[in-house]
Amino acid sequence: MRVLLLTAVLGIFTAVPSLYAAPELVDYIVAVIGDNIKTDSDLNKFRDFVKVRKDGISPDEYQGLLASRRKLLDKLVEETLVLQYAEENDLAISEEEINELITRRMNELGMTRSQFERQLRLSGQNMEQFRQSIRVDRAKARLFESELKTRIASSEDDLKRYFENKTGEKVNIIEYRIQHILLNNEAEAEKVKARLLAGGDFGELAYKYSVDKGTASTKGDLGFLQESELLPQLRQRIVNMSPGDIKGPVRTKLGYHIIKLAELRNRENPNYVSARADIERMFVNKEFEKQLTLWTERRKDDFYVKIYL
Repeated sequence: MRVLLLTAVLGIFTAVPSLYAAPELVDYIVAVIGDNIKTDSDLNKFRDFVKVRKDGISPDEYQGLLASRRKLLDKLVEETLVLQYAEENDLAISEEEINELITRRMNELGMTRSQFERQLRLSGQNMEQFRQSIRVDRAKARLFESELKTRIASSEDDLKRYFENKTGEKVNIIEYRIQHILLNNEAEAEKVKARLLAGGDFGELAYKYSVDKGTASTKGDLGFLQESELLPQLRQRIVNMSPGDIKGPVRTKLGYHIIKLAELRNRENPNYVSARADIERMFVNKEFEKQLTLWTERRKDDFYVKIYL
């Protein structure tokens, strides 16, 4: 009888397991920003939003956002604070303005709305994500103009340093105009150098004695060369010379050189000149991101922000 009773009781529990199963966690809060609550699903949507804006984010930042949910959440908090600030200070773009911008864009592309929406889908985004990108970009631009612009000063030295760090190239290129007399052995080189020290003309001696027939006819003139174009042994001597100095003999794989620094000039890197406008824009954007991070931290101090991730 007791066995039958126990079996009956167990039957009751196994028949209704759902009454005692742990509740399934559907979503949870990851941040509270003022009166704005962000959940895990909001963070996942923001991750998708970041992906469609890849072209407007630096590669390092983009990889960091996708690799770290905390960095992703920090970015979501930052953009939420920017949008809230824009709303509070009449800096937010209106829906009418967004519609006008989209219409103008469609007209520029010669597309109907359905064609434009199809193009967005092909690029991996939808219309609402596109509209949100406009809201965020315009809010940041107006925050920049109203508060952060005065904190960003781009001097010419700043731009040059940015270019050099970014490319590994020098902005100011030093070029050396060099004359040389090339001899086959050190004894001959010493004899020619003695003639120079006695007042001999470098060009005439180059014409007469240099075994480099390609330059002997032009008085040993090698033209203007950059430091990187010089043989290592010559580079070591040339960089410490002043115009008019004569040194040697210097041994290289070609023979023994007697060298004269005829002229020295500075030239601005043409790559810097042609890219200067782009460099200034990149520098300002980079500095803006730094100032935006500082602004966000100050905003957090004045605004209730709680992170739960």
